[in-house]
Amino acid sequence: MPRDLAPLLQALMNGGNMDQILDGLAADDPLVGRMVAMMRDRRQAAAARSEQTSTAEDSLSDARTQALIMASELDTLRDRNRRLAHALGACECFGEVPRCPVCGGAGRTGAYQIDAALFRTIVAPALAQVRGVGAQPPGNEEKQ
Repeated sequence: MPRDLAPLLQALMNGGNMDQILDGLAADDPLVGRMVAMMRDRRQAAAARSEQTSTAEDSLSDARTQALIMASELDTLRDRNRRLAHALGACECFGEVPRCPVCGGAGRTGAYQIDAALFRTIVAPALAQVRGVGAQPPGNEEKQ
């Protein structure tokens, strides 16, 4: 026999707990019980998908952040390589890329005009150390 849903709807509208109301319905009718179980299964599956989506979005966000960091580091390294190549009068590939569009593989150190300012900043301090009397590169000092 049909159940009067008005009290259940009123309880829900007054802030009643949905799970308790559904349990009440399910207790009176096995068919409703199966439907309630299916609804709960679907709700749990949706919650699991939502959690997986959230985890995937977090992973994607982490990957994007890591990619930005790596891109910044790559820019820094490219700039450092460019400056060193110009200080040494070399192509940015240092003549190591046979099909380089700039040098065709011929841009080794000294192949181009040296950038004097970069040479003084980058190379001259190392030359001074090597030419110094008894000077050793850092970490290779002789123990006395």
